[in-house]
Amino acid sequence: MFGGWRHEFGTALFPLVVFLPGTAVAAVVPQYATYVWFLAFGALLIRRLAGAPTVSGA
Repeated sequence: MFGGWRHEFGTALFPLVVFLPGTAVAAVVPQYATYVWFLAFGALLIRRLAGAPTVSGA
């Protein structure tokens, strides 16, 4: 029952968990913030692609 909920919650929470330290990195070392933010926003893209329903041709 809660298996799907945990998966969705974890994948939704990951970008936030990465984005907040990315903001701290931007304050200290701005040239590395791009890489940390790419990880956070890349995770959103991966979540979108991984959660996309597949089309069956059969």
